[in-house]
Amino acid sequence: MRVNHTVFTMLPTCMVHRQTMSCSGAGGITVVLNVLK
Repeated sequence: MRVNHTVFTMLPTCMVHRQTMSCSGAGGITVVLNVLK
């Protein structure tokens, strides 16, 4: 569940930085998952 908690924690930040290319919908989640790996 740690992964899910991290994703939910990152979502607000992602929404704030919508202009960031790394944070475009599923793309942002993919980046987070890659970082966790």
